[in-house]
Amino acid sequence: MEGQAVRNLFARCLFALGLAIAVGCSAPPILVDKAPPPPKEESEGRKPAGDVFWMSGHWAYDTGVGHYFWVGGQWALPRPGRIWQSAYWEPTPEGKYRWVPERWDRLGEE
Repeated sequence: MEGQAVRNLFARCLFALGLAIAVGCSAPPILVDKAPPPPKEESEGRKPAGDVFWMSGHWAYDTGVGHYFWVGGQWALPRPGRIWQSAYWEPTPEGKYRWVPERWDRLGEE
């Protein structure tokens, strides 16, 4: 049940982030005191048919319980005129780690 609870929490967070973007707001930054673990090696498995690409997994942070959890990668369809930017944790000058969420950028705005 714990895995389902984490997935539900993650889904709610994605919904809230999408809603904030849709109305022109931004969520407060997520800052964490400890570095994320090294990325996990993932098996992409067999590539599905069609024009798809692999979106690699990443570490997310559960502020409620204070630990990182792995969000597995997935196959996705490309978006015309867009380029995928993976999520990552950016070190800050204060010694913390700031979450930079994944996003679709317009081509030429990297």
